[in-house]
Amino acid sequence: MTKKLVILGAGIGGLSVLKELAESKVPLDDPDITMVDEDFSHFLGFTLPWVMLGWRDQASVAITPGSNALAGVRRVQSAVHGIDPTSRTVTLVNGTDVAFDALVIATGARNAIDNIPSLRGTVDNGAAVHFYSADAAAQAHQALRAFTGGRLVVLVTSQPYRCPVAPYEGALLAADLLRDNWVARRHRNRHLHARKASDAFGGPPRGT
Repeated sequence: MTKKLVILGAGIGGLSVLKELAESKVPLDDPDITMVDEDFSHFLGFTLPWVMLGWRDQASVAITPGSNALAGVRRVQSAVHGIDPTSRTVTLVNGTDVAFDALVIATGARNAIDNIPSLRGTVDNGAAVHFYSADAAAQAHQALRAFTGGRLVVLVTSQPYRCPVAPYEGALLAADLLRDNWVARRHRNRHLHARKASDAFGGPPRGT
């Protein structure tokens, strides 16, 4: 009997499952594989500082799996409402049930801004930004470019959090961007040297 494998999430975790299955050479008797994702578009976390600095725009860091990566996989674009381990079904937001024999949950983490009192309003009025999503990183870039002075605070709201180095990296890169902005405002006609990105943070050299 054909076994049904359902993978929730088409990001790095879900795609890695498909890659491991393909490379394992383990006979699986032609399993029925279904991948469920809200939009089949994700990003690598280390690209978000590139967007914050303006090295990339948010559209350019998106990863969308192509037909080769999803060959033989049934795609279902939807959010998930619930999982019933007893009946072995995943219920989608439209009420449809997807049966499984094996289930992989690779939905990743979510930004929970509303869990911190008053943080949502502070973000909405532009007084606070973050770079934990592509859109948010683009907004952070605009806010840093418009920043004219004062105190910039990097807040870690709770632990654990995604990417332990990110707050420190973000603070240093934001300071670098602000320093460049400060120099540019005072030397409008001076051409600044291109920044060479390290292997750790990637991206091509850019002129400022």
